[in-house]
Amino acid sequence: MNSVMFNKEYLEVFGHHKAIVVNDFVEMKIRGFKGESDRLFGMYRGNHNEEVLKYGIDFYEAFKVQEEIERFKPFHEPDEIVEPLKRALPYQFDLSRYRNRDPDAWAFIADKGWKVALEHLAQGFLDGREPENADGRAGTLATDLALALLESVDTGQAIDFHAGE
Repeated sequence: MNSVMFNKEYLEVFGHHKAIVVNDFVEMKIRGFKGESDRLFGMYRGNHNEEVLKYGIDFYEAFKVQEEIERFKPFHEPDEIVEPLKRALPYQFDLSRYRNRDPDAWAFIADKGWKVALEHLAQGFLDGREPENADGRAGTLATDLALALLESVDTGQAIDFHAGE
């Protein structure tokens, strides 16, 4: 198991002197693309949007960890270390001034579209129609691509991948 202190969705795509990193659907770092710059994404931040825009990913991560400690530490495994984030430089904000504005939400509950997607899937099932956002073919394609990527990692070779075969 990994630590609850890390963001759970982290993606790095890189190649030939270029890279894009997406951190928990909040921050995107872009390197090697002319005219592009790092970005923060508004629709995926919970409450405290203004602070995330002002202080960046440091505020987002520190606040999430603070909430984890205050609300869930009693439920962690005995050997699990749960303590406030420590950075090499001091924060530019006083974390003690911030509390969750929505008592039903935990830290930054990101609206990543899952609720709407599941409602759409359920309604399609009830109505006897295929989902409009993805279907079994898309799932098969995603699985085949993932398996080809794993094979490439295992063999160290490029894999000749043809969609739908």
